[in-house]
Amino acid sequence: MASTRGRQVVLPLVNKSGGGVVAGDVVIVDTTNDGAFTTTTSGQSQKSVGVAQETIANNGTGRVLVAGYAALVNVPASVTRGHYIETHTVAKQATGNSTRRAGSFGQFLTGGTTPTAWLWGFPDNAGATGETVATSTIWDAKGDLAAGTGADAGAKLTVGSNGKLLSANSAQSTGLEWIDPTDGVIGTFTPTWTGSGSNPSLGDGTLTGHYQKISSKLYWFSIMLVYGTTSTAGTGFYIFGNLPFTVKSTTPVEQIVAANVRDSGTTRFACTAVLNAGSTSVNQVTVGDATGARQFSGTVPITLTSGDSCSITGIVATD
Repeated sequence: MASTRGRQVVLPLVNKSGGGVVAGDVVIVDTTNDGAFTTTTSGQSQKSVGVAQETIANNGTGRVLVAGYAALVNVPASVTRGHYIETHTVAKQATGNSTRRAGSFGQFLTGGTTPTAWLWGFPDNAGATGETVATSTIWDAKGDLAAGTGADAGAKLTVGSNGKLLSANSAQSTGLEWIDPTDGVIGTFTPTWTGSGSNPSLGDGTLTGHYQKISSKLYWFSIMLVYGTTSTAGTGFYIFGNLPFTVKSTTPVEQIVAANVRDSGTTRFACTAVLNAGSTSVNQVTVGDATGARQFSGTVPITLTSGDSCSITGIVATD
């Protein structure tokens, strides 16, 4: 089968398929034996493909074309000129497809049941020249992204919902995640201030809240209460509500953050604030001093007067 159509790449290979092959049969490199070929029943094989150029008995050595003009490629049915060649699910056979894609290893120059062809040396694989960015099968929806998952590895990142922003997160398999646009931005909220007995009144005092979404499961927040001249204390211990998140509902039963009560002079009282699981409130502020643990109220640890304050801040796990 000498070619008059230009240069060919023909290799002498040993037949390790378990049976004989004839001229035009499609074979693949046998990776379990040195310098050998075998056959395949995998369609669109992406292994190195060739076409036998003569009859080669099992364990015999013969010529296999791997690139250039092929005077014959064996097919199970008539093919179309110009279609791209792929391995067939029938051993030793080739088939054609109108689209160049993963597994394409040549192109039919003539049609029919005894086609000639041009082989280009190695089959296309996913992402190779036979599959463009626009036609890659990795895409399923508008906005899908390809992301690296490690050395020479990647995966698809499905598009996020409307309004989400892309953010780096090493805990994710792709190193990326879709987050709310408020993540990482310090926002404000308006806390509520109530008493376990009767509710206090803010009057001309101030009560402010700030928060920052650190990740999908963590929030930082702060609350600042400054007692005014017309503020009234109410009775019982204080509860600060209307947090912009819900405290993690599973264990631990409660979460603790730092708090500080300060009179309008210089005295400060270090405290802890308790947030119950599943709540949206600071459920109590505990004062620890020489008199023991007590709950922050209008008379504990001081009798509140104008200019006195309480600050609460910390990081909380959420659902």
